[in-house]
Amino acid sequence: MHGAARLRHTLLSVVMLASLALALDGDSARMQSLTTKVFCNCGCGEVLAQCSHLECKTRVPLKQEIASAVLQGKSDERQIQYPFEEP
Repeated sequence: MHGAARLRHTLLSVVMLASLALALDGDSARMQSLTTKVFCNCGCGEVLAQCSHLECKTRVPLKQEIASAVLQGKSDERQIQYPFEEP
Protein backbone atom coordinates (compact mmCIF):
# COMPACT_ATOMS: atom_id res chain seq x y z
CA MET A 1 0.00 0.00 0.00
CA HIS A 2 1.13 3.49 -0.70
CA GLY A 3 1.42 6.02 2.13
CA ALA A 4 -1.87 7.84 1.37
CA ALA A 5 -3.81 4.60 0.89
CA ARG A 6 -2.41 3.15 4.11
CA LEU A 7 -3.33 6.31 6.02
CA ARG A 8 -6.85 6.22 4.58
CA HIS A 9 -7.21 2.54 5.51
CA THR A 10 -5.98 3.22 9.06
CA LEU A 11 -8.35 6.17 9.52
CA LEU A 12 -11.28 4.13 8.20
CA SER A 13 -10.44 1.33 10.64
CA VAL A 14 -10.27 3.76 13.57
CA VAL A 15 -13.63 5.32 12.65
CA MET A 16 -15.27 1.88 12.34
CA LEU A 17 -13.90 0.74 15.70
CA ALA A 18 -14.99 3.96 17.40
CA SER A 19 -18.51 3.59 15.94
CA LEU A 20 -18.70 0.00 17.17
CA ALA A 21 -17.58 1.02 20.66
CA LEU A 22 -20.23 3.76 20.82
CA ALA A 23 -22.95 1.37 19.65
CA LEU A 24 -22.01 -1.21 22.27
CA ASP A 25 -21.86 1.44 24.97
CA GLY A 26 -25.33 2.63 24.01
CA ASP A 27 -26.69 -0.91 24.36
CA SER A 28 -24.97 -1.24 27.72
CA ALA A 29 -26.67 1.89 29.02
CA ARG A 30 -29.95 0.68 27.57
CA MET A 31 -29.52 -2.69 29.28
CA GLN A 32 -28.87 -0.98 32.61
CA SER A 33 -31.94 1.17 32.15
CA LEU A 34 -34.16 -1.79 31.28
CA THR A 35 -32.97 -3.91 34.20
CA THR A 36 -33.98 -1.12 36.58
CA LYS A 37 -37.54 -1.17 35.18
CA VAL A 38 -38.20 -4.93 35.38
CA PHE A 39 -38.62 -6.84 38.63
CA CYS A 40 -36.63 -10.00 39.25
CA ASN A 41 -38.98 -12.96 39.49
CA CYS A 42 -36.99 -14.89 42.11
CA GLY A 43 -39.22 -13.55 44.87
CA CYS A 44 -36.88 -10.88 46.23
CA GLY A 45 -39.20 -8.02 45.26
CA GLU A 46 -36.27 -6.01 43.85
CA VAL A 47 -35.67 -4.71 40.36
CA LEU A 48 -33.56 -7.03 38.25
CA ALA A 49 -30.51 -4.73 38.31
CA GLN A 50 -30.45 -4.78 42.12
CA CYS A 51 -31.43 -8.35 42.98
CA SER A 52 -29.44 -9.14 46.12
CA HIS A 53 -30.05 -12.88 46.34
CA LEU A 54 -26.62 -14.49 46.34
CA GLU A 55 -27.94 -17.69 44.78
CA CYS A 56 -30.52 -16.12 42.46
CA LYS A 57 -31.13 -18.58 39.64
CA THR A 58 -33.21 -16.21 37.51
CA ARG A 59 -31.17 -12.98 37.46
CA VAL A 60 -28.63 -14.07 34.82
CA PRO A 61 -31.12 -15.79 32.46
CA LEU A 62 -33.48 -12.79 32.67
CA LYS A 63 -30.65 -10.37 31.88
CA GLN A 64 -29.63 -12.59 28.96
CA GLU A 65 -33.18 -12.50 27.60
CA ILE A 66 -33.23 -8.72 27.81
CA ALA A 67 -29.81 -8.49 26.12
CA SER A 68 -31.03 -10.76 23.33
CA ALA A 69 -34.13 -8.61 22.83
CA VAL A 70 -31.96 -5.47 22.70
CA LEU A 71 -29.77 -7.07 20.03
CA GLN A 72 -32.90 -8.07 18.08
CA GLY A 73 -34.02 -4.44 18.10
CA LYS A 74 -37.14 -4.92 20.20
CA SER A 75 -38.52 -1.75 21.72
CA ASP A 76 -38.03 -0.93 25.40
CA GLU A 77 -41.79 -0.63 25.87
CA ARG A 78 -42.30 -4.15 24.51
CA GLN A 79 -39.66 -5.53 26.85
CA ILE A 80 -41.11 -3.81 29.90
CA GLN A 81 -44.70 -4.86 29.15
CA TYR A 82 -43.87 -8.41 28.04
CA PRO A 83 -40.22 -8.90 28.93
CA PHE A 84 -40.01 -12.67 28.63
CA GLU A 85 -42.85 -13.56 26.33
CA GLU A 86 -42.10 -15.32 23.07
CA PRO A 87 -43.31 -13.37 19.98
